[in-house]
Amino acid sequence: MSFRRTSKLALAVWLAAAALVGPACAAPAPAASGMPPEQVAELYLRLALHNDVEAAKTLNGYLRPAFDGKDALNVEYLATVPGLMRPMFEEYADTLLKSLPKVDPARAKPAIVAAMLAQHAAVASAECRALSHEERTNDVVAGQRIAAVAYRCKVPAIDQSIEQLLANEEDDPNKVTTELLVDGFERYRRSHETATGSRDVDGVITLYGGNGQPWLTGSYAEVIDVVTDGMLKKRAE
Repeated sequence: MSFRRTSKLALAVWLAAAALVGPACAAPAPAASGMPPEQVAELYLRLALHNDVEAAKTLNGYLRPAFDGKDALNVEYLATVPGLMRPMFEEYADTLLKSLPKVDPARAKPAIVAAMLAQHAAVASAECRALSHEERTNDVVAGQRIAAVAYRCKVPAIDQSIEQLLANEEDDPNKVTTELLVDGFERYRRSHETATGSRDVDGVITLYGGNGQPWLTGSYAEVIDVVTDGMLKKRAE
């Protein structure tokens, strides 16, 4: 078992549940026409990082012309996602523990879940803003434009990833003991809960639309990786 990208796997589970695209039974939101790419990008970032229901409602109003007048995001379900976090991380912990024969699940599972919840809270604390955009013609779809929106996020500065904390044992499941795993995840949890420093990280979100059409994207989830990678970079000397 390798612990590489452990944290991102758990966050991907959350994101898949948080942003269901398709018809929904959400309350009507006012249309938001004529928004510049930077403003639209910030709505997508708020949705991805903060599970922001108000951002989802605004996006629904803005995106309806591209979805036959229907809501693109299930706002009603989105509002329930915070209560689903613990069960999702518990399921993630169960999957991880099945690959570690020397670890006592009863002792290790609470530490894993607590660490993942702390990391989720740290990711959700990121503050992002769009800076600028570069726009070009989409050579594949006639009449469509592509906007690459640069953004910057202020994120907590975390000293070590769980992969680094378990670096000597991560590639051999038989070397991972209960004590080692619990200690690693508890230190990982504390590093998120007690982080006092911060750093800026940059990313780009790609939007498709323009020419009077709403700006769409399939890549807003990538901000999760940008923030997670940014949190876990080695602290500057």
